[in-house]
Amino acid sequence: MPARLDCIPCLCDKTVKAVRAATGDSALQDAILGEALFHLAMRDPALPPHALAADLQSLIAARTGRVVPPLMENEPCPHAA
Repeated sequence: MPARLDCIPCLCDKTVKAVRAATGDSALQDAILGEALFHLAMRDPALPPHALAADLQSLIAARTGRVVPPLMENEPCPHAA
């Protein structure tokens, strides 16, 4: 199932929480969130939410140099119908 428009705010929220857990550097947090928002804006509309979450997880890990837990590990999408 492709990601729906409702998935975007959910993924943003999960990204903010993951970024805050990964680094206390507010400038880096802001930069990563900006990249994540750009990534979501330019996403392939056919990608499912779990694929987008994995991409965002990889982005956070690459920018912070830390292991980041999956953003949607075994979590059903509340917007899937």
